[in-house]
Amino acid sequence: MKRITIINIVFVVLFLVVANCATGQNIANSPFSRYGYGQLEDGCFSRGQSLGGLSYGLYSPVHINPANPATFTSTDSITFLFEVGISGLWSNFKSNGASENSFSGKLDYIALQFPVTKWLGMSAGLLPFSYVGYNYGVDDSIPLAGETSMQKYHQTFQGSGGINEVYLGLTFNILDYVTIGANGYYMFGNLKHYRTMMYTVSDALTYAAIVKEQEHINNFNVRFGVQYHQPIGRDHKLTLGAIYEFRSRLHGDYTMSKLSVDTLEVSNDNGSLFELPQVWGVGFSYCYQDRLTIGADFTMQEFGNAKFAGKRDSLENRMRVAAGIEYIHNPQGRRYIDRMWWRLGANYRNSYTRVQGETTKDFSVTFGVGFPLRTAKTVIHFNMEYGNIGANKFEALKEQYIKFGLSFSLNETWFVKNKIR
Repeated sequence: MKRITIINIVFVVLFLVVANCATGQNIANSPFSRYGYGQLEDGCFSRGQSLGGLSYGLYSPVHINPANPATFTSTDSITFLFEVGISGLWSNFKSNGASENSFSGKLDYIALQFPVTKWLGMSAGLLPFSYVGYNYGVDDSIPLAGETSMQKYHQTFQGSGGINEVYLGLTFNILDYVTIGANGYYMFGNLKHYRTMMYTVSDALTYAAIVKEQEHINNFNVRFGVQYHQPIGRDHKLTLGAIYEFRSRLHGDYTMSKLSVDTLEVSNDNGSLFELPQVWGVGFSYCYQDRLTIGADFTMQEFGNAKFAGKRDSLENRMRVAAGIEYIHNPQGRRYIDRMWWRLGANYRNSYTRVQGETTKDFSVTFGVGFPLRTAKTVIHFNMEYGNIGANKFEALKEQYIKFGLSFSLNETWFVKNKIR
């Protein structure tokens, strides 16, 4: 087996140190994450993120693509891939004339991919499914029963946590141009929500009511994928892809505690109140001479038909459309700039939750660059995303954000013995 070069070991160690520092300061902050299971992640790695979230039709021998489990036979029979990514998120929130900035960072993903046989490939890794992080307060008033006066009160909302996924995926080459695969996911995590309401009756008397909700997730899920690869002459290639997930129960423990002036209510559930939605997606990519790649994806997550807190109509179906373009001047070029990847993309998606009765919209544009190392088949990827989240019919809350990511993709030749001549 070929030893990993010293330079790659150094890069991996340094990258994991940076990732650990970033995740140590991971204090997510988005009021939109208060609803549902939090802010959802799309499962794309750096290349896909740079292309607007493109994934279903991508098939590359140097990039891992777990969003479609039909891609793990993309490497040859002696290549091992390892990839790790971190990200930072700057956000500006505006609500009723007020404005606030926040920053957070986290470890995005870590994964590996390798061949088992010429017709079977495997991948495994750790991915985020969603995150929750918010802390804000509001002042309001309500009319008193039988009186003309108003009772003022102050509410605070706090939340933290997230859901992660460990996956193991297999891809099979079943025909010359067809691959199929499946990812098995183990989902785990905790979501915590706190809501406090305080109101003053007199100068010496203040009442408070506290609601605490906690979900402990412990669940298995499966995603299926397929790709069709069609060469067109010597220079062109078309790839069609699709993915599917069944609607399934979200197993775990749910606890709600209500504490008011003189009462305490506690309710528990072992997983019958929540479901994961049916998910399906289709996409394509067109490649010219391994230099130019363009593609588009469509995804539907049918949350509207899945249970949340025991109801099937409390969430909305989530739709996502993504498109992107990638260019490399000459993969075998002598000049360094000729071997750099340049990427642009855009995506549009609606939220699966409602804020003040309205579904929010999210539109973003993306950009990315891949920097190959001169002495190794390894690439450092940088990507940025600029977007806006809000609804068309209300001005209560808007989010403008810039997300940037950095990933390290190690590509090594394994299972080959060095020969001395």
